[in-house]
Amino acid sequence: MSEKLDQLRERLPLPTVFTGQSLVCISQQWRVEITEQTSKDYASGSTRSSFRVRVSEKLDDGTYQPGHEEVFAIEDIGRLAEEIDRFITYAVGDPPRV
Repeated sequence: MSEKLDQLRERLPLPTVFTGQSLVCISQQWRVEITEQTSKDYASGSTRSSFRVRVSEKLDDGTYQPGHEEVFAIEDIGRLAEEIDRFITYAVGDPPRV
């Protein structure tokens, strides 16, 4: 797991599972997936991370319908966790219940 995903996992109030590629939280009605995407700035030699958050709603047949999706590029990990938590809360109407 990348260092930033690990730090994000510690700061989010959601219970998440690391799948090898992303953090996933599944509740009775929702599935939230957080994936890190990195891009390299070849001019400066630095690497930047952004985080894609996908929120899907569970259908009656047990499959998940894609819903809200957003990319966050906030550098401060504490603020990033706050904004992702806020996004998820607004997307589902309430914090997802496990």
